[in-house]
Amino acid sequence: MAERPATTAKGTGKDDRLTEALARFKLASEAEADQRERELEDLKFVDFDEQWPDDVRTARDGYQPGGGLPPVPARPCLTINKLRQPVTQTSNEARNAKLSLNFSPKGDGATREMAEVYEDIVRAIQADSRASIARTWAYDRAIKAGRGFYRILTDYANDGDFDQDIVYRRILNQASVYLDPSATEPDWSDGMWAFVVEDVPWDRYKRQFKDSKLAKTGADNPGELTSIGDEQPEWVKSTDDGGHVIRVAEYFYVEMNYEPIALFAMPDGSERTLKVKDAPKDATIVIDEATGKPFQRDLEVRSVKWCKLNCYEILEENDWPGRYIPIVPVIADEANINGERRWTGLVRPAMDAQRSYNYMRSAQVEGVGLAPRAPWVGYAETIEGYEQYWNQSNQRNFAMLPIKMVRDGAGNPLPPPQRSVVEPAIQAITLAAHEADSDIKATTGRFDASLGNLNPSERSGKAILALQKQAEQGSSGWLDNLASMSMVLDGKIQLDLIPAIYSRPGRIVAAIGADDKRRSIMVGQPFVPGPDGQPQAVPPGQPPPPEAKSFDLRQGSFGVAVTIGKSFTTQREESTAMMGQLAEAAPQMVPLFADLWVGNMDFPGARQIADRLEKQLPPQLQESEDGKPQIPPQVQQQMQQAQEMIDMLSKELDGKTEIIERDTVKAQAELDKVRLELESKERIASLDSQTKIEIEQLKIEAAQIQGELQMRQFELTQLEAYNQQVMAQGHEAGMAAQSAQDQRALAAQQAGHQQDAQAQGAEQQAALAEQQAELAPEPTGAAQ
Repeated sequence: MAERPATTAKGTGKDDRLTEALARFKLASEAEADQRERELEDLKFVDFDEQWPDDVRTARDGYQPGGGLPPVPARPCLTINKLRQPVTQTSNEARNAKLSLNFSPKGDGATREMAEVYEDIVRAIQADSRASIARTWAYDRAIKAGRGFYRILTDYANDGDFDQDIVYRRILNQASVYLDPSATEPDWSDGMWAFVVEDVPWDRYKRQFKDSKLAKTGADNPGELTSIGDEQPEWVKSTDDGGHVIRVAEYFYVEMNYEPIALFAMPDGSERTLKVKDAPKDATIVIDEATGKPFQRDLEVRSVKWCKLNCYEILEENDWPGRYIPIVPVIADEANINGERRWTGLVRPAMDAQRSYNYMRSAQVEGVGLAPRAPWVGYAETIEGYEQYWNQSNQRNFAMLPIKMVRDGAGNPLPPPQRSVVEPAIQAITLAAHEADSDIKATTGRFDASLGNLNPSERSGKAILALQKQAEQGSSGWLDNLASMSMVLDGKIQLDLIPAIYSRPGRIVAAIGADDKRRSIMVGQPFVPGPDGQPQAVPPGQPPPPEAKSFDLRQGSFGVAVTIGKSFTTQREESTAMMGQLAEAAPQMVPLFADLWVGNMDFPGARQIADRLEKQLPPQLQESEDGKPQIPPQVQQQMQQAQEMIDMLSKELDGKTEIIERDTVKAQAELDKVRLELESKERIASLDSQTKIEIEQLKIEAAQIQGELQMRQFELTQLEAYNQQVMAQGHEAGMAAQSAQDQRALAAQQAGHQQDAQAQGAEQQAALAEQQAELAPEPTGAAQ
């Protein structure tokens, strides 16, 4: 960090701050000890090819057994690192994405133009300090080990003044960062302290911090360093050559203060939220009518302090100009189980698969290479005296191997030694190696398509893109972490630092627009473009001309967003291709955009050709130096006259429009009234017609019932005549009693039929009357 005018932090004394810092460092070191070991193992595994466990590698190095046995030869211990390619593929996704910071106005006088000014300044800061290198390094570490870090610093812009610039720097070793373990946000933005440490050799420490107490103490008494190292083993370490390494740490810590703010009623009738100490004397605090309490609360004022220390003393300390600790973490996968936090990348899940692949390939080489050197099996008596030949028979190609003629008890000669040839399981080993290779692809999420290995059936462009996109899904969340977590914090740090660092009125600041064009702007003071294109300040006391601009970076608050897109160069290439397609589709339009088309090309002289083509455009399409179209004076006068005529006609039109609207409302009311009357009459007519139809239907039904009743009466008359005829033909004497009885039964039957018919007719008449009463129309107002 560059030296700045010293501003000693207020609060506790240096000894107390040193004690607190050492305690915090120990807390962070102990909390993340296991995580740091895992990260170191992951990095060595993929970067240094340390993929064999130490005990396995030692066993394969060969050794001399006891008992007079020959030495055990070394066995193959191959390391074929198949993880670097998927790591590189995943890392290149971030390189190709070209992330960019976007700002949006939130309040306090912020405007869209000021947000674009911030974007242009940040774009220039990132380009000049090569921010992509810092971010990519941190992202690469996150892919491999789960975490990476980069930082944002300030440095002097020139040798002859005190102006500073904001710069990005990568943190080479993520293990040198110790963060507050109590932070819960994934970007540690809620952390209250952080360390960035460096182990400095004693000779360099004495040169760099020659005035420190530790330098003087160690120079006078070298044994004192050993004593301090015993007390603080992490801060002072002994080297193999008898020297020492001193740990120096940058220590950031947050201090919280509180200032009351309130909603004030201003003398002009407006209301503004201000700090109580900054409010005008004639302003009053607004009272909440619902609660009767004033609109007032305490505002947290966050400030960051910085110091450099060792375990013995504080070497330097300053106030950091921003409110955020300027260390930006980048993470891959985060897990939390029962309070233990772990961060892993691509390497850790694939370790076993990679080791299995190394084992199988080593066994494959060993099996194939040792197949001709099968052991000899035979009687020891047959090679007695020739052991030196037979011991080297598997390493040397002898033209002849001598043996002795030895006979058994029966006098038969013993057979000579024979090789014990056993075919190694090469096919099984090869299949196992293939399965291990598939396991690596599965655990890394990178299959053949994304690694450039395609089957003949997958040669089409769409198939390749689809398979590559599918492979990227497994790690797209890591790129999102970089954008939505790390770079959002990055943007907040930039918004916080820019007003403080680029605060001198009249300072010229570099800016790069979205079109990749570099320009210069002046901050804190009105300016106009000069003849050389550089901003020139408007003299004090002189009213600024209309084309003057003024950017006060201290006003307004802004939100941060991150977009993931292509690089500017790729955008130009894409724009050039699209303009080429437009030229093919509509050749007559080429003169209207030829300057833009050629300007997006990258061949030498394209810019000069584009400038010449721009001069050939019609006047209404040409732009002046300030970016506005050039308009001839006579056209401007005509436009002014036309604008006056438009204003006059607009006023006249407004008056007539008001009259038309009033008449329209009145006519609409009359229309609604007439419509309601017509609808009422139509409903009444419809009810009358329906009632008449239903009455006619009831009359028809009554006539049908009357006809049925007459038919019943006719049948009854016919029955009576028949009965009388039968009785006349019977025997008078013998049937007298029977005739009387029949007549009584017939009379009773007739009476029953007549009563039933009369009752049925009465019921039907009553039903008809009831229906007529229900269907009768209600009396209208006129009838009443």
